[in-house]
Formats: sequence, structure tokens, C-alpha cells
Amino acid sequence: MKTTLTILAFIFASFYSVSQEKKELTIEKTQKTPTAKSKERISVSKEKGASKPITISKRAGEPQRVHDNSYYLDEIKKIDANILAIDTKISLVNADSVEKTKALESGWFDNMDNIKRRLNAKKKIYQEKITK
Repeated sequence: MKTTLTILAFIFASFYSVSQEKKELTIEKTQKTPTAKSKERISVSKEKGASKPITISKRAGEPQRVHDNSYYLDEIKKIDANILAIDTKISLVNADSVEKTKALESGWFDNMDNIKRRLNAKKKIYQEKITK
């Protein structure tokens, strides 16, 4: 039971961190206003050609993250870890008949399938960005 809760906590913590990255972004302007420090900014290179890395600054004082191939590979690794955790949890639930009954009644298996589907879609997007 303790292992089950640990795996669930890992899965939901991972999704929480993913959802935190979906904050609204504003394009960085040449004039900086006092309120711009609290907003996220994107600097995009306007050169033509292959996809260029995007540098994202979260807030003043936080390090910048560059969205290049290594960033996308790290994100794919996180997604693969989440999918593995879900598969492990599903096998643990299937092994216990009481837990399996509860999961079937609550629709937990359907929720996990939806989560895996979304993760695979996000992984596909990241893989496409790497190949561009």
C-alpha cells in the first residue's frame, strides 16, 4: 500500500509540474515596465531556416531555460518515466483483487488511459520538434 501511494504521489507531482509550465507567456518587448518582472517572457530569434532554440525566462532572478534538442530529450525522458510509473501502478492494482474492483468501479483505469494518451501525444510533439 505504501508503494502504491508513493507511485501515485510521483505521478501526480509530475503532472503538477507539467501543468505549471503551461502558464500564459508574453512576448518580451524592448521597453521593460515595472510589472514585466513578474511576467514570463519569450525571446524568439527571427532568423529564417531550421527551428531555433527558444530561451524562456520564468521570473527575474531565475535561470533561463533554452528549449533546444537536449531540453526536448529531457522532457521525453520524464514522459517515459511517467508512463512507466503508470504501467507499474496498473500492474500493482491488477494484482490485488480488492484494489482492482475499486479501480474498475471508480473508472481509474480509464483515467490512467487518458493520461497515457495525453503523455504520448506530448511526447510525439517533442519528437517532432527534435526532428525539425
